Amino acid sequence: MKLCSNRPEGFGPSSQLSSSPLPTTCFTDTILIPLPTWLALLLLLLLSLRPSSSTSKPQPRPPTLPLTLHFLLMLSLLLMNSIIIARLSLLGWGIGLLPFTYISVILSSVLFATNGFRGRVRYWWVVSAVTWVGGATMSFLQAAGLVQQLGWEWEGRKGGRYPVGDEVVDGLVLGGLWVVVGVLEGGWGVWGRRWVEGRAGRGMKSTKV
Repeated sequence: MKLCSNRPEGFGPSSQLSSSPLPTTCFTDTILIPLPTWLALLLLLLLSLRPSSSTSKPQPRPPTLPLTLHFLLMLSLLLMNSIIIARLSLLGWGIGLLPFTYISVILSSVLFATNGFRGRVRYWWVVSAVTWVGGATMSFLQAAGLVQQLGWEWEGRKGGRYPVGDEVVDGLVLGGLWVVVGVLEGGWGVWGRRWVEGRAGRGMKSTKV
């Protein structure tokens, strides 16, 4: 299957349909959306080469509530991405490299659930931030590009298997989910450290007793 088939605006960053400064849907789906995943994997590799100084003290996983919320958000992201990929396939437009988003979701989920592989990955939150900042940015860019280049009711897809308006809404929902992930992880980054320190302090007191 071609990465992008039957897309009227072409592959390159400049559209053949309009003078929009935003990249084409094919360029976005093939180059831009997978970019945060590539960056996150590269950062993870670099950070893994220099283990955290806290490897001798494995970090506990987050408590049940934030862990459950994060899991539900990741599940929602997987489902939304699957819906977009399935509908683009049915439309015959090709799916680009959209499956790369699964890697970002899984990576973000594992890093959060294990507190950076139990503290073994130095500055793991940077890797996670790349996934949700990049995911939100590219999703909103994708939605904006669709509106500017094809319009909400482009005749070529109006009333079809995947109207442009539906794809725009799906992109906005994806971006919104990534923003919520960022809020949750940012909140855990501030409050979670206090929780870990408090738990460690209680453990030391009980040991002394």
